[in-house]
Amino acid sequence: MSMPPNPLLEDQLADPLWERFLHSPTSGLARASRPDCLGDEPTPLQWVAEDWDRLEAERRDILDLDELEAQFDRDTYLRDGYAVLRGIVPPSVIETWTKALQYGQRRNDALLQADWSQIDWLTLGRRPPKCQLSAEAIAGALGGSQKAPQKTDEAGVLTLRRHSVFTEYFPAGHVPFLMDVLTHPQAHGVASKGTDRQTRWCSLYAYKKADDRTGLVQPPHAVPPLWALKAQRGELPPVLTELLRPSFDRASTGGRTQPYQN
Repeated sequence: MSMPPNPLLEDQLADPLWERFLHSPTSGLARASRPDCLGDEPTPLQWVAEDWDRLEAERRDILDLDELEAQFDRDTYLRDGYAVLRGIVPPSVIETWTKALQYGQRRNDALLQADWSQIDWLTLGRRPPKCQLSAEAIAGALGGSQKAPQKTDEAGVLTLRRHSVFTEYFPAGHVPFLMDVLTHPQAHGVASKGTDRQTRWCSLYAYKKADDRTGLVQPPHAVPPLWALKAQRGELPPVLTELLRPSFDRASTGGRTQPYQN
């Protein structure tokens, strides 16, 4: 059985290994989440304050805002409900982005082909699996996305997914440029609905619109527990902590623990 999606929102956890996870130093948990088969290059999961400061200092635009402004027609957008914008991402950014995605795929494939008996399963909150992925299943998943069999956690795929040991699940935690995009001021802020309202926080991983009546949000479905833990402990930049808040802040979710829960 794999760890629940939002363990920090749970009042009680069924497995002592999950409790141990939540009370462990994040540095040790990060080592377990980045096994040797993925190489020794530090990932955003292992960054310290100096690394986050460097990201901010070296940040470059990912959108050509002048080009965006020149093309955007508000009346057409309001009429059609969408806008087609051409050339607003500079070619150099497209090249960097493409290489980042290719790097993430290589990491994903490296894990698929690794010896999973070397993974520190206990630190990840489960006993070592007794079965393995078949050679056929591995071959079918290489070069793709979300193709490793995961209807159950028999081989540990769900555990590796939940903790983002697989790069494809929360790739920003593996690839520096994608973390740059996730936390970029040109990408994460969504304009408020009115002048009297605050900026909304947006992310494919964590954004849940607050209920207009209650102010509560739904718990996220794809924030790895270690990232939630680092955010709760104040180990991340404020913008990222805010993006991940629904994964650890029980007040914001009104006691709900599962995504799409009433």
